[in-house]
Order: sequence, then C-alpha cells, then structure tokens
Amino acid sequence: MLKAMILVIVTAVAFCLFCLVGATIVKASEPIVEINELGIEDLAVKGFELTEKSTIDIYAVGASTKYSKKFFAYGWILNAQNREVIWSMQEDCYDIKKLSETLGECDETIKLRPGKYEVYYYVGVPGKFYTTDISVAVEDLGDLVDLVGELFSGKGGEEEERFYEEDAEELLITIKTEQPARTYIPEFSEPTGSIVYFNQPEKDEYHHQGFTLKDKIDLEIYAIGEFSDSYDVFVDGAWIVNADTRKKVWSMDKWNTERAGGVAKNRLSKDLIALPAGDYIAYYATDDSHDPGEWNSPPPNDPKSYGLSISVADPGDAKFVAPFDEELNETEIVSLTRIRADEFENAGFILNHDAKIHIVGLGERDYSKDNLVDYGWIVDADDLDRIWEMTAENTGHAGGAAKNCRFDGVIDLPAGNYIVYYRTDDSHSYGDWNSPPPFDKGSWGVALYGIGDNFGASSFSLVDKFQPLGNALVDLSGLGDDADVDQSFSLDGTTRVRILALGEGKGSQMYDYGWVENDNTGEIVWEMTYRKTDHAGGATKNRMVVANLTLDKGGYTAYFVTDDSHSYEDFNASPPDNPERWGMIVTKK
Repeated sequence: MLKAMILVIVTAVAFCLFCLVGATIVKASEPIVEINELGIEDLAVKGFELTEKSTIDIYAVGASTKYSKKFFAYGWILNAQNREVIWSMQEDCYDIKKLSETLGECDETIKLRPGKYEVYYYVGVPGKFYTTDISVAVEDLGDLVDLVGELFSGKGGEEEERFYEEDAEELLITIKTEQPARTYIPEFSEPTGSIVYFNQPEKDEYHHQGFTLKDKIDLEIYAIGEFSDSYDVFVDGAWIVNADTRKKVWSMDKWNTERAGGVAKNRLSKDLIALPAGDYIAYYATDDSHDPGEWNSPPPNDPKSYGLSISVADPGDAKFVAPFDEELNETEIVSLTRIRADEFENAGFILNHDAKIHIVGLGERDYSKDNLVDYGWIVDADDLDRIWEMTAENTGHAGGAAKNCRFDGVIDLPAGNYIVYYRTDDSHSYGDWNSPPPFDKGSWGVALYGIGDNFGASSFSLVDKFQPLGNALVDLSGLGDDADVDQSFSLDGTTRVRILALGEGKGSQMYDYGWVENDNTGEIVWEMTYRKTDHAGGATKNRMVVANLTLDKGGYTAYFVTDDSHSYEDFNASPPDNPERWGMIVTKK
C-alpha cells in the first residue's frame, strides 16, 4: 500500500513538473529542436531549456539571393529571460557552404548557460527583403551587369519562383546537445512587476491604459515598433502622457531606440525612467501593415514581445502603483468627431462654473506644415472672441502621415457661454484618407471633457443656438438667400452700441451687407463696407466687422440685405467661423 502511494505521488509530481514547464524531455541522440516544412513569409518558433552548462550543435540551411551576403530565409536563437539574441545566421555563420545558387549551409557549435531559449526561423520573399543594411556581393563586372539587367528585366520574380518551387523544402534549423534538455512552446509572458502591457498588436490598433503612481518610482520600458524613414516618425509606437497636464513624459523616438533586428524599420526601446507621483496614461498604436498579424518584411528578433511593456524596476515598488481610469475622471461635454471632407460642424454649451477642460483635436496640416486645413476652435458665444484654436504650433504628430496632427491638452474655462467649431477641407478626412490615417481615426474632429470629481452632468448644458444677450437691440442674424429685412429700435438717451455684422464681399464690393439709419433725419449713421471688414474665416469672401459707436437719443432702423447665394441657409463655399451670425446684431455696450 505504501509503495503504491509513493508511486502515485512520484507520478503526480512528475506530471506537475511536465505541465509546469510545458516541456518534453529529449534523448541526446535526437535533435532538441527541429524547424522545417516552411512556407512563404512563415515565422516559426520552438523553445528548449537547459538545466546545466551545455554545448549545442546548430545545423541550418538558409537562402539568399544571388548577389547578397544576407539571408532572406534564416534562423536565430533568443535568450528567453533577457530577450537578447545569442546566435543568428545573419551574423554568426562564419563558414557558409553554398548548396545551390540560393541555398547556404551553416554548421556551428556554441556553449550555453542553463536557462530557456527560443529558436526562430523566418522565410522572407527575395523581392521584398530588406535587411538592416545593404550587402551586395559581385565578383566582377560581368556579375554587376547581370545584377542590373535582372533588376530592370524583372527576372527577380523568376528567381523567386525558382526558390519556392525547388528550394523552400530544404530550409531548416536543427539543434542537438549531449546534455539534458527539454522542449516547450514559447508564449508571451507578462513581465514580473508589469503595470502596462500591450502585446503583439495587429494592424490598425489603438490601445491606452492608465495607471497611478503614489510615489516617485523607476519604471522599466520594453517597446518594439516600426519607424518610417519616409515620414520620419513611428508608425507603430508607444508613448506616455501625464493625465493631468496631457504632456508627454516619454515616447519612442529615433534617439532612444535601437535596431531591433530584421528589417531596419524595426526599432527597440529598453529604457529606465523615473516618474513622480501622479496619474499617467500609456499608449500604443499601429498602422495598417507590418505587425505580428502579418510581417511585410523581416520581423524583429523578439517578435513575441512586439508592443509595449512597462514594469516597476524594483518589485517592492508595486505597492505604489494603482489603476487609473481616464473615463471615470472625465465627463464628455461636446464631441464633434468622425468628421468627413468639406464639413463644418459646431455645438454650443453653457458652462455653469469654472472648470478645467480636456480637449482632444485631430486635424490636418497643409503642405507648408505652418497652417491647418482641418482644425477646431472655441469662441465666447457672447462676444465671439476666439479663446482656443488648433494651430501648427500647439499640435503634435497624430500617427500615420506626417500631416496628421493632434492637440491633447487642458485649458481653464470660466463659467460662460461657448461655441465649439470644426472645419475640414475637401480631402483627407474620416472615411476617405488620401495618406496613412492617424492612429485614433475615430477622433478626427474635436472633443471636450470636463475634468475632476466636481465636474458632472449638472456642470454644463448644451445649446442649439445662442440668442444675443439681454442688451440686444437688433437681431437680424441667421439670414438666408434673397433676404431684405429691417428692425427698428429706440434710445432714451445718448448710448454706446456695438454692431456685429457678417456678410459676403469680394473685390472691394459687398453682396450681403447692412446699415443703420436715423429715423428722424434719414441719415445713414453706419454702413458695412468692404474696407471696414476683415476676413471672417472660411472662404475669403466671408467678411466680418465689429463696430463700436455712440448714438444720440431717438429712433433708428437697422437693415440687412443678401443676394441669391452663399448664406446661412446654403453656403456655396467654406462657411465663416460663426455662420449662425450671418447678418447683423446690435447690442448696448
């Protein structure tokens, strides 16, 4: 009975150990790893674990083009703990034996410490292969002539066909050792002390996660992404912002990253940063190509870690980290997003108390990069003063094409009446991009959020259209085509008045305009002329004037006329910044 119990226990322990490492013990006479039967653009991986110092024999067959020293089908070995490459066919095959015009044989012996290792093999496409540097080998002038001829004749495609039909089945990598070894299936493991991880994102993904630091601590960052030399930006990349100020406290750039292996656009960041106590949001975004779902060229050496991982440098600091949910800390006020081409959107709101407002705006720079052609702004609804706007100076890159820009910031707004606007030109907008879109496509436009626990639904209200203030004497606004309107008013004494008028003018002539007459004398006391007006935003023919004048006691009549096109009902060109004020308003100062 006792022997039976011992047998059961031993069997159970062995089974648990087997499950724990997900491994298979391999006989010394057999390869501990063998990768073969590969297809076009395949990426295969297998793992092995050594329990003692070992000598391993590596035999691999790779493929290179006729004139290149670099393999386009090749294998490598990664240390599973520190993610470092310990051997690669690209760098460590010192005596390559050519098996054919395309195939090369590599036979090496190396020594390894105890630990876990991952073996990778990638099969690229000769015509699409780009290594970390250019390496072309020609023996003589004849080879050079042949190379140029093949490039211009398209024979590279024929070489690719020959490779797949005749040689692909020969590609392989095998590893043997006389020391004890186990095999396992490598999977991504969340790093110890991890607080944020976005692992192996596929195309067109946009991730963000908040975290709170209760004290100043050191953080380890491990991030792999894709850098575009064409746009001089990361098209797959990571960054961190301070949730209170919206300022970037860290981001992947060309200077804090290094080559990650494979194609040169693969970049790796292994960073150690110190952040003070506060709330933070980490982001990772990808474009529409070259990702773990489908590599369009050689992947990085550590493809299973593609993405972003943030961990505490000292495991003891984990107690100073807590979750942070941005959505619970903010209340949406206005969202003018997913804006398409040739659109002009606006929304009004009343802010009932002073507040901090978080603004997110995505738009497009023009070719000069000095101006925006898709952008948003906010005006004071009472006096139409512009209090905030997206500019080339206050926006940063939004991902994708270099012309995509993003404002992500916080402003202080006093209680009051406000109108938010957003305008687009005739191209590159939501749903119809003529260049790579931004990371956060759905936010094309502008959105406002109130921040903090004291901001809620009772802090604001939405308004379809603001009426002039209580001191308004005349409201001839929101006019359509072929209008001919007037409104009388009287003054009990000498009064200071303010006139705001918007209309259409071109070539020193006004087509939609207004004036004010004295009822007793018939004298025109004020008139909207082209010379008095300034550009009102949108099309150049949109004209605006703000006039302050003193009127004597008596009766007056304000007039406004429009022609048969381009008015509030139907602008035939880009509308002005404040289209609902098309016409004239007279108020007491």
